[in-house]
Amino acid sequence: MKRVALAAAVALTLAVAAVAPAGAHQVTPATTAATPAPGAWCGGSLWRLMTLSDTNAKTVKWGSVQTGIPNIAALKAPTRILATQRTAFEKQMWSLTVVIERYRVQSNGEIALELFDVPSSSYMNAYMPNPQCLSAKTRGRAQIVAARNAFTAA
Repeated sequence: MKRVALAAAVALTLAVAAVAPAGAHQVTPATTAATPAPGAWCGGSLWRLMTLSDTNAKTVKWGSVQTGIPNIAALKAPTRILATQRTAFEKQMWSLTVVIERYRVQSNGEIALELFDVPSSSYMNAYMPNPQCLSAKTRGRAQIVAARNAFTAA
């Protein structure tokens, strides 16, 4: 059961992470008078895309396609990254067979995963968003939260 849940967590994570290249998301710090924010929280120009909360989220194919880190690394980066449009790559959920080399919970509540592909000795980052940063419009919100919960319970 945990193995299936972990696979689901990674599959959903990669779907979310695939919508923007590494380091492309920017976040806006949240502040409150009562408690200081521990770090940057939800937001940024690509946040809705990364969390499947944008108006084009329904264009993402929910059935995953098997690929590998070398295949993703070989793709040409888009010339422009727009917060309102998705590339063909971003419209597909991808499934990878990888090792989770390490992970950490970041100060914004996001889980950052370092993935390792054994055959190619390649690395890739993937992210699970903070559930508090998912809007009511987030496509597959219940599945994303369940996958994260399964991952953190494993």
